[in-house]
Amino acid sequence: MNDLEKLEYIHRLLKEAYEHYFEHDNDGHKSGEAHISVDYGNFWEREEAGGLTITGVGIYSYVLGPHRTHTFDSLDEAIPVVEQWHRWQIQGTYDDCLYTKLKAEKQARFEAAMEEMERLFGEPQEYYQEDAV
Repeated sequence: MNDLEKLEYIHRLLKEAYEHYFEHDNDGHKSGEAHISVDYGNFWEREEAGGLTITGVGIYSYVLGPHRTHTFDSLDEAIPVVEQWHRWQIQGTYDDCLYTKLKAEKQARFEAAMEEMERLFGEPQEYYQEDAV
C-alpha cells in the first residue's frame, strides 16, 4: 500500500469503529474524535529525506485508545494499533472496547490504592475528626 492507501485504510477502520460506538453509546466522547494528522517534518528533515516523507502520525481518540492523543512515527506503526482498536470495538458490544476496559482497570487501581491508604493510615474520616472538648 502507498501512503494515501494507508491513510484511507486507517480512516475506514476509525469510521467503522466510531459508527459502532455511536450505535451503542454516545457518552464519553470529545469533539476531536478520529482526528488524523500527518507530519512531514521540518525543512532539514525533508531536505535530508530528499522530499516529503512522513515523520509522524497523530490520531486523537479519547474513545478507542488509552489516551486522547496517540502519536506514531509512521503510518505502518499506526495501522496495527488502529486495527486493534477496531477489533475491540467491533467485537460484540461497546462494552468490549478498550475505553471501557481501561476505565474499569483505572477504577480498580484507584480502589486498590484507597484500600492500601486505609490499611496504612486508617479510615479517611480519622484524619479530620475534631478533638472533642
